[in-house]
Amino acid sequence: MKASGPGGQHVNKTESACRITHIPTGIQVVNMEDRSQERNKQRAYQILRDKLFAIHVQEKQERMAQSRKSQVAGSDRSDKIRTYNFPQERITDHRTNLTMYGMEKMLSGELLGEFIQKYQEKIHNAKLQDLLDELSNENKK
Repeated sequence: MKASGPGGQHVNKTESACRITHIPTGIQVVNMEDRSQERNKQRAYQILRDKLFAIHVQEKQERMAQSRKSQVAGSDRSDKIRTYNFPQERITDHRTNLTMYGMEKMLSGELLGEFIQKYQEKIHNAKLQDLLDELSNENKK
């Protein structure tokens, strides 16, 4: 590939420019800074490596942020866990969207185990889904 810009006959005559394409991502780097094709190729590889590393770091930070977000349910103190409706004898767990009836059983502790079990199942399924998503993203690369 021929370079462009100032340089007169040398630029017009020699093929010193270099274009490198990273096939999995489609990122292209073109370099024509130097008079030597070999140095342009080395510089293009360095630029491509830097771009790929930046993308890798960004993806890793996004995964870590997502992981942190899933670990911290919510720092807002107004997040409701359960609503107890005494007139209708209804208990609603807002984390799992589970609604059960029987206020006496809940207050005696009989229904609490079911709410806890459903919440643990939800957390377990979310962790499995995150793991599957991470594995599928790694397989795409």
